[in-house]
This record gives sequence, C-alpha cells and structure tokens, in this order.
Amino acid sequence: MMSKRYISLLIVTCLVVGVAFKLIYWNMHPLIIWADQSVYMAMAQLLIAGKVPYIDFFDFNLPLIIYINAFPMAFAKILAQPPPLMLDIFILALLACCIYLSHLVFRASSSRLDHQTRLPWLVALIVFTQMQIADFGQREHFFVLLCSPYILLRCLYPNCSIVRCAKLMGVLAAIGANIKPHFFALLLFFEIAAAVSAPDGLTFKALKTRFSRPEVKTFAITTAVYALHFFLYPFKAWQIFFNEALPIYLNGSGWFGHSLIASLSGEEDHKYYFFALVLVTLLALPRSTYSRLTVPLLAFSWGGVIVYLSTGGTWTYRLLPTEAGTLFLLAAELGLFLNLLRRRYLKVWPRLRRLGLLALAAGTAFTVVSQFRIFLRECAVAPAAPIGSGYQYSCPLQDFSSLYYNILDNSVPDDAIIYIGGGVRPGYPAILQARRRPGSRYLHGMIIPMLRQCIDEKNDPKWRELLHKVVTQYGEDILKNRPAVVYYQDEMFGRPEDEFFISHYLNEYSHVGTLESLNCKVYKLRSVIAETTRPEDTKRDIIMKVLLQQMTVSQACARLKMKPVELEVFLRNASAAVDRSLFSAVGGGDEELYVRLQKAEEEKRMLQKTIDKLLKEQASLKEKLQAGSEKIEPQEKQEQNPAVKTVSGGGK
Repeated sequence: MMSKRYISLLIVTCLVVGVAFKLIYWNMHPLIIWADQSVYMAMAQLLIAGKVPYIDFFDFNLPLIIYINAFPMAFAKILAQPPPLMLDIFILALLACCIYLSHLVFRASSSRLDHQTRLPWLVALIVFTQMQIADFGQREHFFVLLCSPYILLRCLYPNCSIVRCAKLMGVLAAIGANIKPHFFALLLFFEIAAAVSAPDGLTFKALKTRFSRPEVKTFAITTAVYALHFFLYPFKAWQIFFNEALPIYLNGSGWFGHSLIASLSGEEDHKYYFFALVLVTLLALPRSTYSRLTVPLLAFSWGGVIVYLSTGGTWTYRLLPTEAGTLFLLAAELGLFLNLLRRRYLKVWPRLRRLGLLALAAGTAFTVVSQFRIFLRECAVAPAAPIGSGYQYSCPLQDFSSLYYNILDNSVPDDAIIYIGGGVRPGYPAILQARRRPGSRYLHGMIIPMLRQCIDEKNDPKWRELLHKVVTQYGEDILKNRPAVVYYQDEMFGRPEDEFFISHYLNEYSHVGTLESLNCKVYKLRSVIAETTRPEDTKRDIIMKVLLQQMTVSQACARLKMKPVELEVFLRNASAAVDRSLFSAVGGGDEELYVRLQKAEEEKRMLQKTIDKLLKEQASLKEKLQAGSEKIEPQEKQEQNPAVKTVSGGGK
C-alpha cells in the first residue's frame, strides 16, 4: 500500500518531468525562435545597452514585454549562451514558479472539491505550455502564465482566506495584464464574472471585502507604478508614441486585418479551439453552481474569443487565453467528477486514487518517450550542423531561413544589418540568430505597408509626410551606423520614394545579389567587400580556417560549393587528424608535428622545383617539334605534287 509520502513523491516527480522534458527539444534547437519573440529579444538587448524605446528603436506596443525579455537576454549575455535558448529556459522556470504558486492556493483552500481539482489544474497548466512551439514565449503566453495563480486565487475566494505569496501573485498578474491593454480588459471582465457568481452576492460589504485582499492591493500598486514610470521617459518618446506609433497602428492595421469568417476559419487549429470551447461550455454550464471556477473561467475563455475577433487577425497566439481557459475548464470538470467518485465510492476511493496516480505516471512516461522518439526521428531526417554565428552548438538546418545563411556569407558577428521588408519575418529571427545587431531604429518594416494603407484609404497629406520621414530616418541610420548589408524588398516605399532612397543612401553600397524567394535585393558596403575579398584558397586551407574559427561554416560551404552536411564530414576528419598528430608523441606531439610540417613544406618546395623544370622541358620540346614540323611540311608538299616539277621543266 502506498503511503502519503510516496504518493506525494510520485506526483512531484510527474510534475517535474512534465515541466523539464521539453528541455531536450529546446537544447536540440538552441537557436529556433519565431518572429515576434526574436524582435522583442533584440529590443531587450538594445534596452540593456541603454537605448530608449521609441527614440532609439521603434515599436507600436507598450514596452513591458521588452522589460520581461530583458531578463533572459541578460542571462544570455552573462552566460554567453544563445538568447533563444535562454528565453526557453526562462519560460520553463516561470512555469515551475506558477505551478508552485497554484499549489499554494489549493493547499490553503478549505474545500474538498478544490483539493480534487488541484492535480488536473496543474497538469492543464503544464499541457498548455508544452503544447506551444511557434507561440512559445508570445505575449499571450506570458499573460496566461503570469495570471494563472491570481485567476485561481480569485476564483476560489473565500475558500482561501490566507494564502502564502498572495502579494506576489498580485504583482505577477499586474505584469501580465499590462503587457497589452486588452489583457487588462480581459482580466477585468473575469473579475466582474467572479464577483457576480460569488455566493456572497454584490453587496457593498462583500465587494469591499473581496477587493481589499492583499493580491488586489499589490495588483493595483504594481499597475500604478508601471503607469507612473512613463513620466521618466523623455518628452520626445511621448511624441513619437502618441503622434506616430498609435495613429499609424489605429489607421493602418487594416493591412493585416481579416474578415470575421476568415478569423473564425483562417487556421486549422482555430476550428479545434472553438469546437473544444463550445463542447466544454455545454458540459460545464449545467454544473456551474457546483464549482466556483466554472463561471469566471467561462467569462475568461469567451472574453478571449471576443478580443481575438475584435483584433481582426488570424494569428494563433491571440487565441492562447481561450485555449488556456478551455483547459482550465476541463480541469474543473474533472475535479467535479473525481469529487463525485470520492463521495459515492468512499470505501474504494484510496484504491481508485492509486490507480489514477499510476495512470498519471504511465501517461507521463509514455508522453516523454514518444516525444523523445519524435525528436530522434526529426534529427535523423534533418541532420544538424554547427552554428556559424559563434555559439558552440549544433542546430538542424531547417531552423534557419535563406536570409540567415546570406547574412553569414556577407558579414561577421556584431556587424549591423538592416532588413527593409513588409513584416517582422524574415529579418527577425535571422538577424538575432546570426548574432548581428540591428542597423536601424526600425527593427522591422511593418510601419511601411501600414503607412501605405493609410495613404491609399485616407486623403490626408500627413501620411505621405510620415512615410517620407520614415524613408529619411532609414537613410540617416544607414549613414550613421554603416551596416555591412542592407536587404531591400523591391518597391517597398513606392516608386518615387524608392528611387530617392537608393540614390541618396545606398550610393556607397554595391548590389551583390538578389534573394529570389524573398523578392529582396542585397546591398553590401563596398569597404566590407574590399575587406572580405581574398585570393582563392585550397580546400585544405578553407577547412583549417573553419577549425580555427576564422571562417564560418556557411562561408566555407559557399566557397567550396558543397552542402553543410558534406563539409561536416571533412571537418570531423580534419579535426581527428589534428588530434592524432598532437597527442601521438610522448611529449604531446607539438614539436613532432612542427618538424613534420617543416619537412612537408620542404618536400613541397622540391616538388614545385621539379614541376617547374619539367614544364620548361615540355615547353622547349614543343618549340622544337613546331620548328621541325615547319621544315618537313614543304618536302611533303613536293613529294605529294611531282607533276608540278615536270610541267615547269618542260616549259623551260
């Protein structure tokens, strides 16, 4: 019979494994990151360097997400690790923290039903995070993680009178809710639903007691501090945000907007989200009076749908609050079911509980093993290659775009790069992955098509003035920062502005190629071209330069015209040969290797002399043969035409 100690140990082990097993995947993909997450990591890097948002780098959003990303970016700089990998580890650590805080809430509850809901809730939180790949680290993902303990605490009030770390939960929820304005509105909608469905009603005394709790106070204080900190910004930042960023976003967001039908069915995953939410709603509504979680979570989930539809996009990350709310509702329904089993089958409940825990352990083991097999199969299909950006990792080639390899070929780490295109991708994540820095205040070019949308829809000259200002600022950044490479999509600014931009700001750059898949021209600084132009090296010289980190793998592949996988074989063999030479001798092999190299160089010189001598002899033999053939040719002609002599003799 399992004791409580072993049961607790089994639960903790399953939770720890559930949180940590995805580290295998992220360690196999140390540089994989998606567009939005990568651009905010790059902005966090600029923030750490002392740059001011909106003045030194432009964005449409509030800066709180940049502050959050500054933590993993700081760890990446301190530990000299890839920023994407540090972001992944940071999120998993945040998940573990939220699981612990949620556990504290359940432990403080006096309800048996809440105790039965604890394990399903924690598993739902893990499943929600580990399901994410492309949306891992999105702003909605941070919002759900940071607010989940607070949401749970507010739902279970007043069962949880005193909870450890309640103030911390309020602080985390305030950080999550202030990432985007509609996050705050969604959490406010949730609070109203929780207050309406509370058993003590909407009396003044009940509301006063409810909203005077520690987590609410710290939530309000943190929000007030965040609002007041904007007064520390320079006035110029306020002007840019309210006079440029906000008007352009409100008037030009139709560029990426979609209709209601497209928003409901634009992505395959959306259908499953909506179907699951409708199913869970039909399942939960009849039993809404039995659990304090049901009504607030329904409000949270459907509020997420309203927010998603109101934004007019089809991006999956905007449905993450709805996805999380659906999983939490399923956890609440499972808690109701387990509580019903406990009450009806009290005598056999301990046995049923043990069977359930064994099923949880088996499910965890099966999930981990199956995912690990998927990872291994992926590695077999997509072989890894050393990263050419300076990190000591290998990464599958499919994790990078063609722009990434082009950046490696035309620049070196810490060079400034500018990508002028219609979106965040593919400029980011390629620039961050390649360990380059942004060469302009505009890390992405979404402002350009949004301004052109404003020009097309509204007959107002101020939008053309703003577009010309953006073109001029791009040019000023090029003249000031002198980026090694400028990537420019065709007719990005429109025909008049395009000609002005290229003639005024790219006159020190040479057009070195075109990325056909991106419809993007590559302009490289002439001084950089002169520095990187070298005489042709042999295959041996290039491989040795890669081993000495004087050349990247991508550059070597371009010079040798071979695939990275093929080059990896040469690098591995060359490295093994050097190791054997260095360590085969008694004294370490370095002196012996030096002597052998000297002898080889001497033999090479002797062979070269012999080759030169043979070439000279060959040339002289050719001259003699040519001279002999010239003498022989007239004689042959005479022998072939004897009649000529007879005719001429008779004439005499």
